[in-house]
Amino acid sequence: LVCFYKEHMQRLSNSLNYLNIKVEDDFFEMIRNFAKELIENNKIQTGRMRLTVSPGVWTLPEFRSEKITFVLSASPISNNPKPIKLMTSGYKKPIEAFLPPFVKVTGNFPSILSYKEARSKNFDEAIMLRSDDIVTEGSFCNLFWIDKSGIMKTPSLKSCILDGVTRTQILESAKSINIKIQEGEYSKAELHTCKSLFISSATRGLLQAVQLDDRIFEKSKSNDILAIIKEYENRESDSLKKF
Repeated sequence: LVCFYKEHMQRLSNSLNYLNIKVEDDFFEMIRNFAKELIENNKIQTGRMRLTVSPGVWTLPEFRSEKITFVLSASPISNNPKPIKLMTSGYKKPIEAFLPPFVKVTGNFPSILSYKEARSKNFDEAIMLRSDDIVTEGSFCNLFWIDKSGIMKTPSLKSCILDGVTRTQILESAKSINIKIQEGEYSKAELHTCKSLFISSATRGLLQAVQLDDRIFEKSKSNDILAIIKEYENRESDSLKKF
């Protein structure tokens, strides 16, 4: 079973349309069947599934492909991800993104290079800033934090971030239980004064960070965070039933 399959496939469909990559009408149903087969044959209980779609071999000068290629893989992961250590990356994003936030592509070199930078310094992942020092996202995750006034915040889509499926589910979970999350463009200085910091991703849900650069956070979650996590997990469970 794949969590939020419909939402992930909708984002993929939007990305393919934007990039003018054509797929057959039955493509997404075919992927669903392949996913079920992969999970069953590899006996994966908890895992990560990755789908990469390519336009195939493009010809010049038309710059057109006749047939797409795709790779679908699945691998097991821990059911209990450990708290994460983050660092501020030296690699920065431009102020204006060159792709809409709903387009997810491979070869995202700022993410790749910032991740390698973090791992080389014994951190789990990096936080990237724009060139004007506005906070964007993690190497492979979105960000949430509780500021010093107790307000929960996350960078908006204008901050040069990916519109993550899990990020959207966290926002909708909070809204459904009347917890406000403020979206905006926030500075590095503001992030570094937060009371607690969290990441969101498809394989980790909403996960607390225990460190940002040389600052150590207490391992505690507010009632609001616990409520959001519970609601998110309920949505996750419901999505599995619909796969």
